[in-house]
Amino acid sequence: MLILDEFESKRLLNEWGLPVIEEVLLDRDAEALKAAAALTYPVALKVCSRDVLHKTERGGVKLGIADAASLKAEVRAMRARFAAVPHKLLVQRMAPDGLELILGARRDPVFGPVVMAGMGGVFAEILRDTAIELAPLTPRQALDMLGRLKGQALLQGYRGVSPVDLGIVAEAIVGLGRLMADRPDILEIDINP
Repeated sequence: MLILDEFESKRLLNEWGLPVIEEVLLDRDAEALKAAAALTYPVALKVCSRDVLHKTERGGVKLGIADAASLKAEVRAMRARFAAVPHKLLVQRMAPDGLELILGARRDPVFGPVVMAGMGGVFAEILRDTAIELAPLTPRQALDMLGRLKGQALLQGYRGVSPVDLGIVAEAIVGLGRLMADRPDILEIDINP
């Protein structure tokens, strides 16, 4: 079984029409400052390795890096933290604050490819609020999935938080369903957030 790293996974997802955040994969640490300048600060720094699947728990994600000096220090610290595993680093544009969603898909032995959408971030593990459909699916089915979520009211906007663009989320769900239906070699995908 082949496990893709974050960069490889995002390239595949982007090919199937799922939006991904702009990022630069570093071959050399000296490229970090140039990448951050092109993306504009603040940036995120992440370890990128097939051997590190849960980056956050292992200190492999640093968000909101505000300037070049901070980025240099974080690059050094992350390299030291992951010296024992083959890895590269990703410098990413910071996504704006907002509601986090989770998307996923897997190949069920009985039903075939299925797609999941739900409330992400801290809500993913606490509320376990998800909806599942067989793939491929239509935009209407994708919107219906979002409407079945217990937290669907959050998608409409709340307490000054803008509503989620449900059309874009539905496009991502449909694209993920097409990917799973057309690529039987893919067993499982998790997109979080």
